[in-house]
Amino acid sequence: MGVIRFLLAMTVVLGHCAGFYFVGGTNAVQIFYMISGFLMSYILVEQRAYKTVFDFYLSRYLRLYPIYIVVAAITLGVFALASATGQNIRYFSGINFWDLYKNNTISANIYLVFSNLTLLFQDWVLFLETCGGHLAFTPDFAKCTTPLWRGLLVPQAWSLGVEISFYLVAPFVLPKKKIFFCFLVGAILIRAFLILIGIGLKDPWTYRFFPAEILFFLLGSFSHQYVTLWYKKFFVLEKMPMIAKTCMGTVLVISTLYPYIPAHEWVKSTFLFGVIFFVLPLAFLFSNRNTWDRRLGDLSYPIYICFIVVIYVVDLLLGAFSIHWKTLRVVLVLGLTLYGSILLHKYIIIPVDRWRARIRVPAARDDLRDSEERLSVR
Repeated sequence: MGVIRFLLAMTVVLGHCAGFYFVGGTNAVQIFYMISGFLMSYILVEQRAYKTVFDFYLSRYLRLYPIYIVVAAITLGVFALASATGQNIRYFSGINFWDLYKNNTISANIYLVFSNLTLLFQDWVLFLETCGGHLAFTPDFAKCTTPLWRGLLVPQAWSLGVEISFYLVAPFVLPKKKIFFCFLVGAILIRAFLILIGIGLKDPWTYRFFPAEILFFLLGSFSHQYVTLWYKKFFVLEKMPMIAKTCMGTVLVISTLYPYIPAHEWVKSTFLFGVIFFVLPLAFLFSNRNTWDRRLGDLSYPIYICFIVVIYVVDLLLGAFSIHWKTLRVVLVLGLTLYGSILLHKYIIIPVDRWRARIRVPAARDDLRDSEERLSVR
């Protein structure tokens, strides 16, 4: 699973600095949702790793927030340095970060400051604009006069807002079959309704609207709770590692060749999600047996959360020297993102994870159980 997460993170990075690569950014984010659903089901249903719901919330927040706030602080420093040296960062929006706050309403600025400081409600920002001196709903942030998302320090963190929304409901949904299937059917109906009224295939409704996106989290959870049992029932357990390696290789080949498959995008993406749905339990098994796979997976979140500020820094440096080499830009972004993610993992994730481990129940603290035991649901 680690190599898949690493590939998805790099897909998002390449999508922002070099164009469409591998499965594309939208598919990558939604596959992340599926993986998250699988892992949360494992934690809550199989491991039962936390005594209380609050412990679960605290653990997940500690997983996301420390790296986020460090990257947000670095980004604020980069913006301040650029302003002091007379340079402008216009990568995402074509608008100066400080000018947006100067021209915004007080209510909008309070909302943005709160969201930037806490990480909460960042996905909602994509559905808001400043209109007539107050906050207003917008169905298309790309056509807004003053879209709030331009005031986010870590723009890609909107997806963490979607994740947090899932975490809030997960303890009450995943362990209870009736509620689980009600949410699953509800998410399908919401997505179908959005498509029917003509907005379901347009950004931000395609992969940023939580009531519809919870479908992918639940599909990942379904894969953990039911596809896992299917594998255990119909395959010899001793052959699982070999099957897992084969499936992982297949996923990597499909991901690499995805842009060149001669089919309509919705056909390709449906096929891709179907493959991921059935491969997730085997990818989990593969990760448990391969240290290098887990280490690659550990870098996926730091890569995802720091790559935009790396793009800012690289663009400022290249702009200062009037260098316009696209290849050099891509190489620098990839190299510095990887280096930065390694530092973030070493100096933030590892120390924080020691504290997070104390929150789990004793029986769940050993994250390196036998793969065969992890493959079972209960």
